[in-house]
Amino acid sequence: MYQYQGKELEKILPHKNPMILIDRVVNYDLQAKKLNAEVDIKPQKLFFDNVDNCVPVWVGIECMAQSVGALSGIYCKQYKGSKIDLGFVIGVRNYECFTPGFKNGQCLTIKIEQLFFDSELGAFDCVITDGAQILIKAQLNVFQPASPKDFLKKIK
Repeated sequence: MYQYQGKELEKILPHKNPMILIDRVVNYDLQAKKLNAEVDIKPQKLFFDNVDNCVPVWVGIECMAQSVGALSGIYCKQYKGSKIDLGFVIGVRNYECFTPGFKNGQCLTIKIEQLFFDSELGAFDCVITDGAQILIKAQLNVFQPASPKDFLKKIK
């Protein structure tokens, strides 16, 4: 059984449906700083393109980001006893794409692993697969300000 799926994802992500793109957290290891999530591609999915019968590959970056957010949210719940910290993707490096889109009926697995996190900046290796086939690889650089509210005021 999955620990986080459906409405449970709202407890670990700073999003609400329909903006939650991952369908479930399959497993995670807070010590190793890894998490696996899944996404079911279907016509009801946000960003589904009925003409091409797929979800565009650029949506994969947000799926990776939400998987990073899920790991952070689980950490906040278990260790900080606090509300979920807001974070931002500030860069994508070493992006490699091996598919033109995520096809209707695919079950994608998003695997993320933290490379480092220092104060407010971090980096994560991310891979999206369909079974053994790698569809996208990238490194996400993230920023998690100590005070997201103050940060957002500064950039307005």
